[in-house]
Amino acid sequence: MPISCRSIILMALVAFVTAASAHDIPKRPAANLMSYILDHLDVRTFPSSIGPRREANKVTFSDYGFMAQQISGDKAVLTNLQKDWFFTVEVLEQGRNSILICVGDEAADGGTYHATYPLRLVMADDGQHLRGKEAPAQRSDCQKVPNS
Repeated sequence: MPISCRSIILMALVAFVTAASAHDIPKRPAANLMSYILDHLDVRTFPSSIGPRREANKVTFSDYGFMAQQISGDKAVLTNLQKDWFFTVEVLEQGRNSILICVGDEAADGGTYHATYPLRLVMADDGQHLRGKEAPAQRSDCQKVPNS
């Protein structure tokens, strides 16, 4: 029994839609989007000052000792226990497949580390965490500043 061209196109379309939706970010609370991001963002998936301290069993900001000091709408400020290192996270855009955020990463103890960068968050392969991917560098609401 020959397979028609129409059947092949239909099978390809079904496979594409299934693959595309596999990494959709699942339902997330609209009122607590920032908390969702902070609880699910895999900080190992993007360059940051955490990089040199990475450990296999640590995934999120809280695993590395960062706690939200302030959450106001779409923006959060996180610090470590010593309050000498902080991150800012701000939601810029939301979509079905991703969330665009702006991350600020700075040493507050007189250190020189300071970086700001946009990240596109997508669902990680484990289906539980968000993975940060490099986003367009030129945005008026999140100017990319490399580590200085």
